[in-house]
Amino acid sequence: MASDHKIETAKDIVCELGYSKLLLALCSTLVLLILFAVYTPLFYGPAEFSGDDDYFIVNNTRVHSLTPQSLTDIWTKPTKSEYFPVTIFSYAVDYAFGGLNPRIFRLTNLIILFLIGLASFSISVRLNHDYRGGRNVVIVAALASFFILLHPTNVESVSSPSHRKELLYALFGLLAVRSYLVSRDTAGYLTTLFLVVLAQLSKGTAVILPVLFLLYDLSYWKDRGLFKKRLPFLVSCFFAVGVIFSYQYSIALKAGVVETGPLSWGSRAGGIARTANAAIENMLLPVNLTYQYDLKWPLSLNVGQEWILPVLLALAAAYLISKRPRYFFPVMLILVPFLPYSNFIPLKHGMTGQMTFYDHYLLFSCFAATPLLTGLGLSAAALPLKRVLLMALSVCLLIMAVYDNRLADHWKTRETLYLHTIEVSPEQSRSYVFLGQAYIDAGRYDDAIFWLKKGLATEQGASDPEFYQLLGDAFAFSERYPQAESYYKRHLVHKKNDLKTLQNLSSTLIMLGKKEEAKEMIARWLELSPGDPAAAENLRTLDKLK
Repeated sequence: MASDHKIETAKDIVCELGYSKLLLALCSTLVLLILFAVYTPLFYGPAEFSGDDDYFIVNNTRVHSLTPQSLTDIWTKPTKSEYFPVTIFSYAVDYAFGGLNPRIFRLTNLIILFLIGLASFSISVRLNHDYRGGRNVVIVAALASFFILLHPTNVESVSSPSHRKELLYALFGLLAVRSYLVSRDTAGYLTTLFLVVLAQLSKGTAVILPVLFLLYDLSYWKDRGLFKKRLPFLVSCFFAVGVIFSYQYSIALKAGVVETGPLSWGSRAGGIARTANAAIENMLLPVNLTYQYDLKWPLSLNVGQEWILPVLLALAAAYLISKRPRYFFPVMLILVPFLPYSNFIPLKHGMTGQMTFYDHYLLFSCFAATPLLTGLGLSAAALPLKRVLLMALSVCLLIMAVYDNRLADHWKTRETLYLHTIEVSPEQSRSYVFLGQAYIDAGRYDDAIFWLKKGLATEQGASDPEFYQLLGDAFAFSERYPQAESYYKRHLVHKKNDLKTLQNLSSTLIMLGKKEEAKEMIARWLELSPGDPAAAENLRTLDKLK
């Protein structure tokens, strides 16, 4: 009797949900399991935080508890260079569950990525539901979403907890777009506004979301009465994100995150073209990914080969829209979110003359391409060669899954990550810096010295004074004080007021018995940081020397 009751219950569930919803739930579960299998290297063997994870998580005491005080600090006090309280709060929740375990943070990132895929799938179905042959829209949208979920440029966002701000922005941003598509009353508009604010408090680039809403209305709605009804919401939405973004931008500007150096209009335009070229290359042919790229600011428009792909993309978009106006919003949904990342407002790079560009900058635009891919896929489904196209897609998905697995394997530790980036892009000096720091932290000073010297020999490394400081540290910590003294002094030539180097050099000179030089360094140190207890301790040590 008990087994019969279970069967009847199961039948009731199937009837209640419907076969299509049940099938969708089963497929979603399967996709999540596949994603977990693809990213397995992140969850077994060694695991370390890397990049900005130390700044956002490891050394960020406000995420190490969920007390009323820490929660108040998260929501009311910005960090040094940004105000993203939703992102910081998510770190605190992860820490509460697993402490400083990188796997917990990566698992959360993976789940968010999957939810982003569901959001992009839902938008795709909504925007293509009235297309001829619409009965296939769910299948085609699901394939398009799965294709984007496996896109290799997503690996950085999943593997690096510090880039969760991009994931949360994409999730809440796409949910806001989906909500706006179906909103017809006050409750719907308030839900959309709430999601927009969450996206904005996850990352500042969400400021473009109201622009997408406006473009949707202009392209899909000819009813002026409905547009007038939406207008108060649009105004309030622009106002809300504008206020939050102004605050976020002022913090970034004060922290020196935004590039304020002189750049001519030609250099800015050329920089945007160069950034767009790199983005298109990575999206269309995601090979040899190094996560951060060696892009230099051009001195002028620099019209040449790097303009070809952006111009071709613009022409292709214009042609597609002219032939099928219904594609206007799906195309804008891809292009507009990329604008904040195009160095239109340039971020300051660690190296003078370099532009900032990472793989995770492509996350929103990548998933926003799902509706367009769905529309194009529905057109392709009517072609005689649709079986051949389906086989080609299957092969492509398999290749990307294997490639993603290999890329994720590089993110297991800082050593594996930076050795990979050096292998792919040996002239990118910052990878040597990060690798050298990782070896110093691990007490592997000879390895640090080897790789730091190799990085110093590169074109970029020769002008990066951080190499001298790290080499000084590696030699000092391994008790090779004469070499440490030499490198610390070379670092002070470039940064004469660097407190850390003054402290380490004074300690090194004390170990070498050079009392007068040590006193001079401590005096400079105290001029910059009066009353520094570490300086006082070095003076006491110096007085004890015979």
